[in-house]
Amino acid sequence: MSSPKVLAAAWLALCLSGAAPARAQWSASNLLQAQGGNIPFRDPSNRTAFYDQFRLDYAADGIRGGIRYETHHNSQGGGSYGGVGGYGLVTQRWAEWQGGGVKTRVGNFYTILGRGLLHRSFELSGVVLEDPGLRSQYGPSRDMDGVLVEAARGPVRGKFFTGLPNGGDISPGFENLGLPRYSTQLTGAEISAVGPRRIKAGLAYVRSPQGHNAEYGSAFVDGDLLRALGDSMVSLPIYVEFASGGGLRRWFDFATADSAPHALFASATLLAENFTLLAEWKDYGQFRFGTNDPPSLVKEHSEALLNRYTHVLDATGEQGYQLEATYTPGGLGSALLNVSRADRNLAGRSERFEERYLELRSAPLGEGRPWEARVFGFRGRDEFDGLLKMRAGGGSAGVQGPGPWSAGLDVEAATLTRRAAPTPYAYRDQYVSLTLARAAVGSISAVWERTTDKAAAPPLKAGDPPFVARHFLGVYVRGHISSRQDATLFYGDRRGGRACTAGTCYDVLPFKGAEVRLSWHL
Repeated sequence: MSSPKVLAAAWLALCLSGAAPARAQWSASNLLQAQGGNIPFRDPSNRTAFYDQFRLDYAADGIRGGIRYETHHNSQGGGSYGGVGGYGLVTQRWAEWQGGGVKTRVGNFYTILGRGLLHRSFELSGVVLEDPGLRSQYGPSRDMDGVLVEAARGPVRGKFFTGLPNGGDISPGFENLGLPRYSTQLTGAEISAVGPRRIKAGLAYVRSPQGHNAEYGSAFVDGDLLRALGDSMVSLPIYVEFASGGGLRRWFDFATADSAPHALFASATLLAENFTLLAEWKDYGQFRFGTNDPPSLVKEHSEALLNRYTHVLDATGEQGYQLEATYTPGGLGSALLNVSRADRNLAGRSERFEERYLELRSAPLGEGRPWEARVFGFRGRDEFDGLLKMRAGGGSAGVQGPGPWSAGLDVEAATLTRRAAPTPYAYRDQYVSLTLARAAVGSISAVWERTTDKAAAPPLKAGDPPFVARHFLGVYVRGHISSRQDATLFYGDRRGGRACTAGTCYDVLPFKGAEVRLSWHL
């Protein structure tokens, strides 16, 4: 991007032009992370790294604007960016006007077409990732740099955008090596209308010169059938969207062969007084092109171990479904059952993901309840990821102590079988977390993990005994400095691997050492 000073001056001039100072509102936030340590068994063990992300936003009389600065430095130099002691690197800047039912935004933006089959841009707020090769830290944002126009008139809604997409997996440090984060013009549009009984239907379109099929089109319908028929006690929201390559011209072919680019997503949710049933179905083929994000149809688990095993969607060829039932008897707690499955046949090789998950939860703390508890059971397999067998179980409990004090315990264990040459092998994962908290002050947690997975084994040296197990022990201290400032200190050994947030999965590097995170907002 251009010079930070030039962009800042242009942005401020744009925001201040025609704006009434009495109505102007400024907001700012900052996320700072400092580390002393390294990936275990890698030199130097005392490597230092610093990452900072600063945001400044402005709003007045239908005008809004914002700037995001990022900077990263480490003691080894590679992957650093943003200048030393300077303004940092402008990684986002935007301005927005709204009036007369039309909103126009220039610069960086996020948007979605339908349910993401054709396009979804988003940000993982508060997440800091590190490229494993360049060792450069950054805040992941799959955004667009261009123009977004949204309009509404009566029951009709529309949007149009064009610009350069960012895949969200490249650090700004790569730009020093001549690798741009934004490339390949992308243009998209959507129009929808709400008809009788609040049934919504729409069309979406996206075009990119990247790939063999430069055009994609979709049509969708969204509505509550039971309420449309007059039943107010039970609702049944249904959403169906079909997308295909070749633009809207090819949409009516309804081609669903493995070789034809297509994506079909259907969802229905039955909502009664104490019972909810979700049913979803997917059929994706040759539909992964980097800027779209079809629904994955798998449960994102809150459990630490199960979150690590979350299935990552492969839209090049995947069909499956998800069923989830929740029952909440009044005042007692809840029961949840989830069944998910996906199949892929790639180059004559069939692979399957499936899981069964059951959770029983008591009513939460509060209103005179001094404790809460939860237990879960899980079984499945993810042949996409080489996990031929997965079994897990565990639970958590929380206790309200005297005054503002409380304590929590989380215990999880899993047995897995991994595909490997010459033969598969079984291993065990264990996780224990103990937390002591004081309301409005903060908490301290001790987290212990153990694994016998050979993939987590340290490098063997001559004379070392055979690998048996690896332990990870870390301590987190979280504090509320004020109503607008929070701090977290980590010290110890933290296991890396897959992590998932808001339906998006990413890889986290292992770390051994000390880490401080400070965040504030104004």
